[in-house]
Amino acid sequence: MKRLFSARWPRLLMALGLVLMLALPWAAMASSVATAVVDATAPTGSVTLAPGGSASITINLTITGNQEGTSTFDVYRYWTLSGGTFTGSNPQTFTVPPREATDAATSFSTTGTVTVAAG
Repeated sequence: MKRLFSARWPRLLMALGLVLMLALPWAAMASSVATAVVDATAPTGSVTLAPGGSASITINLTITGNQEGTSTFDVYRYWTLSGGTFTGSNPQTFTVPPREATDAATSFSTTGTVTVAAG
């Protein structure tokens, strides 16, 4: 009767595991981030807008923690509420240089508008 698994299989599986352990961290170092999700703090005030109305907004950002390389990100400055969905436009690009975990916070600020679509 032929054996389904030979004595070679455990060694082959261990070799495959070793290759994966070495290759996966290398692949992670070669990757990049196209989109990042960040925490947001709700504003302390509010505004009531009728359909077709708009108001000025100020967007404040604070960057903390370690970052090994330079990073750029876009902040949409103009926001429109239509059909229950917010859509951003007119992005402004911010650049964050490499940072150590103990560096002081880096802050950015920009202005924009929020508009409620008519009807």
